[in-house]
Amino acid sequence: MEVKGEDDGFAIEKIDPLKFKASGNYLFVHPNFDEWEQHLIREAHQISRFVFVKYAIIDQSEKGQYTYDYFKLKDLEIESLNAAQGLKTRTPNPSETVLEARAIVAEFGQ
Repeated sequence: MEVKGEDDGFAIEKIDPLKFKASGNYLFVHPNFDEWEQHLIREAHQISRFVFVKYAIIDQSEKGQYTYDYFKLKDLEIESLNAAQGLKTRTPNPSETVLEARAIVAEFGQ
Protein backbone atom coordinates (compact mmCIF):
# COMPACT_ATOMS: atom_id res chain seq x y z
CA MET A 1 0.00 0.00 0.00
CA GLU A 2 1.55 3.26 -1.10
CA VAL A 3 0.53 6.21 1.02
CA LYS A 4 3.18 8.89 1.46
CA GLY A 5 4.83 8.98 -1.95
CA GLU A 6 6.02 12.54 -2.56
CA ASP A 7 3.44 14.16 -0.27
CA ASP A 8 4.85 16.57 2.31
CA GLY A 9 1.59 17.79 3.83
CA PHE A 10 2.56 16.14 7.12
CA ALA A 11 5.49 18.57 7.62
CA ILE A 12 4.74 21.90 9.26
CA GLU A 13 7.90 23.76 8.17
CA LYS A 14 8.96 22.71 4.69
CA ILE A 15 11.72 25.24 3.99
CA ASP A 16 14.01 25.43 7.06
CA PRO A 17 16.25 22.32 6.96
CA LEU A 18 16.98 22.62 10.69
CA LYS A 19 13.32 21.87 11.39
CA PHE A 20 13.52 18.58 9.47
CA LYS A 21 15.16 16.96 12.51
CA ALA A 22 12.55 18.05 15.05
CA SER A 23 9.62 15.94 16.18
CA GLY A 24 7.41 19.02 16.45
CA ASN A 25 7.75 19.66 12.73
CA TYR A 26 5.77 16.54 11.84
CA LEU A 27 2.05 15.92 12.18
CA PHE A 28 2.51 12.14 12.23
CA VAL A 29 4.60 9.95 14.52
CA HIS A 30 8.06 10.20 12.96
CA PRO A 31 10.06 6.97 13.27
CA ASN A 32 13.32 8.83 13.96
CA PHE A 33 12.10 11.58 16.27
CA ASP A 34 9.13 10.15 18.18
CA GLU A 35 8.47 7.21 20.47
CA TRP A 36 5.73 5.26 18.69
CA GLU A 37 4.45 3.82 21.98
CA GLN A 38 3.61 7.28 23.31
CA HIS A 39 1.01 7.77 20.58
CA LEU A 40 -0.28 4.39 19.38
CA ILE A 41 -0.73 0.84 20.56
CA ARG A 42 -0.40 -1.95 18.02
CA GLU A 43 -2.11 -5.09 19.22
CA ALA A 44 -1.72 -8.29 17.24
CA HIS A 45 -3.20 -11.74 17.83
CA GLN A 46 -2.08 -14.77 15.92
CA ILE A 47 -4.04 -17.96 15.44
CA SER A 48 -2.03 -20.44 13.41
CA ARG A 49 -0.88 -18.44 10.39
CA PHE A 50 -3.52 -15.72 10.67
CA VAL A 51 -2.62 -12.43 12.33
CA PHE A 52 -5.28 -9.95 13.45
CA VAL A 53 -4.06 -6.39 13.97
CA LYS A 54 -5.69 -3.50 15.84
CA TYR A 55 -4.31 -0.01 16.49
CA ALA A 56 -5.41 2.23 19.38
CA ILE A 57 -4.62 5.89 19.92
CA ILE A 58 -3.11 6.67 23.33
CA ASP A 59 -4.59 9.53 25.38
CA GLN A 60 -6.21 11.12 22.33
CA SER A 61 -2.75 11.83 20.89
CA GLU A 62 -3.08 14.19 17.93
CA LYS A 63 0.01 12.66 16.33
CA GLY A 64 -1.42 9.20 16.94
CA GLN A 65 -4.72 10.14 15.31
CA TYR A 66 -3.00 11.80 12.35
CA THR A 67 -0.77 8.74 11.88
CA TYR A 68 -3.76 6.39 12.08
CA ASP A 69 -5.65 8.39 9.46
CA TYR A 70 -2.73 9.32 7.20
CA PHE A 71 -1.31 5.81 6.91
CA LYS A 72 -4.79 4.27 6.65
CA LEU A 73 -4.20 1.94 9.58
CA LYS A 74 -7.92 1.12 9.72
CA ASP A 75 -7.56 -0.38 6.23
CA LEU A 76 -4.71 -2.56 7.51
CA GLU A 77 -6.91 -3.73 10.39
CA ILE A 78 -9.72 -4.61 8.00
CA GLU A 79 -7.39 -6.37 5.57
CA SER A 80 -5.90 -8.47 8.38
CA LEU A 81 -9.38 -9.60 9.44
CA ASN A 82 -10.46 -10.26 5.85
CA ALA A 83 -7.33 -12.33 5.17
CA ALA A 84 -7.89 -14.35 8.34
CA GLN A 85 -11.40 -15.17 7.12
CA GLY A 86 -10.13 -16.21 3.71
CA LEU A 87 -11.56 -13.16 1.95
CA LYS A 88 -9.59 -11.63 -0.88
CA THR A 89 -7.65 -8.53 0.05
CA ARG A 90 -7.28 -5.53 -2.17
CA THR A 91 -4.36 -5.57 -4.53
CA PRO A 92 -2.67 -2.19 -4.68
CA ASN A 93 -2.44 -0.35 -7.95
CA PRO A 94 1.09 -0.64 -9.32
CA SER A 95 3.18 2.51 -9.20
CA GLU A 96 4.31 4.30 -12.36
CA THR A 97 7.79 2.85 -11.86
CA VAL A 98 6.42 -0.69 -11.74
CA LEU A 99 4.40 -0.06 -14.89
CA GLU A 100 7.49 1.33 -16.66
CA ALA A 101 9.55 -1.69 -15.58
CA ARG A 102 6.88 -4.06 -16.89
CA ALA A 103 6.81 -2.20 -20.22
CA ILE A 104 10.60 -2.47 -20.55
CA VAL A 105 10.50 -6.19 -19.74
CA ALA A 106 7.74 -6.72 -22.31
CA GLU A 107 9.57 -4.65 -24.93
CA PHE A 108 12.74 -6.70 -24.63
CA GLY A 109 10.94 -10.02 -24.26
CA GLN A 110 12.29 -10.86 -20.84
